[in-house]
Amino acid sequence: MDTANASLERKIEAQLAENEHQLKQIAGFKSTLYENMINGIISSEDYKTFRTKYADDAGRLQQAIGRSIFETARWMEWVRKNGVKLYTAATPFEEIHFDKLGYFGGRDSKNPSR
Repeated sequence: MDTANASLERKIEAQLAENEHQLKQIAGFKSTLYENMINGIISSEDYKTFRTKYADDAGRLQQAIGRSIFETARWMEWVRKNGVKLYTAATPFEEIHFDKLGYFGGRDSKNPSR
């Protein structure tokens, strides 16, 4: 795998790890929520509000994780299938295969007016 692909993969993995970390935090908050209400630290109204907020936040994170995994897998499969190499600013110009990228001379090969 070339460096740009590996770098992108690391960024995606880091984002997924961050989302999973946040999910664990929410689970921890949720687990102490009831106890905090029973001990009088928060009111029953606050309990209901936080319980709903934590459930919503967890749902959004789970959806984001699922979308990230699906889109990443789909994108990586497309890259592998089409033999596309990702390029970085450090890639020598002569190594870039514009024909594989769909561009020639800076114009879209399918729509030369662009």
